[in-house]
Amino acid sequence: EAARRARSVLSETEGIQSLAEEARTGLVGTIRLGTTPTLGPYLLPYVVAALHKKHPDLSLYIRESPPADLENELRAGLHDVVLTQMPVRSTDFVSETLFHEPLYLVLAPDHPLAAETKPHVSALNGLDVLALSPGYKMHDQVAGICETYGARLVRDYEGTSLDALRQMTGMGMGVTFLPALYVLSEIRTRSEVVVRSLRGPSILRIIGLVWRRSAGRATAFKRIASTISEVSEKRFRDVIEIHTKVG
Repeated sequence: EAARRARSVLSETEGIQSLAEEARTGLVGTIRLGTTPTLGPYLLPYVVAALHKKHPDLSLYIRESPPADLENELRAGLHDVVLTQMPVRSTDFVSETLFHEPLYLVLAPDHPLAAETKPHVSALNGLDVLALSPGYKMHDQVAGICETYGARLVRDYEGTSLDALRQMTGMGMGVTFLPALYVLSEIRTRSEVVVRSLRGPSILRIIGLVWRRSAGRATAFKRIASTISEVSEKRFRDVIEIHTKVG
């Protein structure tokens, strides 16, 4: 407990020092950014390039963890800010919604639904659906989709990563849902699975930037949020829906 509080005090002290410098020159120093592995690898390379160009004196220390761990680590002071799937309901945090990202239905090529260009969501009824482990918000979201549309969540074979889900789906062990940025990055040139968008109510996940309410660098985090939104709109405007309130 003493170590946790010491880290928090040190983090806020460093934040005050950086805040004074940022008011004069722009983003400087080191910001510890946590991110979920279902998002960071497919978005952050473009964000990092834009931030480095705008703010050459800024360094990002990036660490990946499942969303549940990210929130605990943010609270403990191990991260300054985290990029994750929403919602984050703790009153200890402030969040900035960035964009809405579609989840696509992914199937083995010989699955009956693969022959349909755009199946209706009602076709999920009775299907076996693979999901990530409960440490990920996508697990709860996919479980909710299954409950709503009568699909069966496969609990014996929970995926440890998006790649694992894709590979198990390719083996015909069930269908799954994968986020749009992952699909764009990792599936376009592959043939072991097929990707389908669904007709009916949109299936989306909400992505946001989150920091402690007590943080002294909220202005810096808002600038980062604005840059993420700008980069996302420029590179992925045909895939995701930018949240217009950012910035």
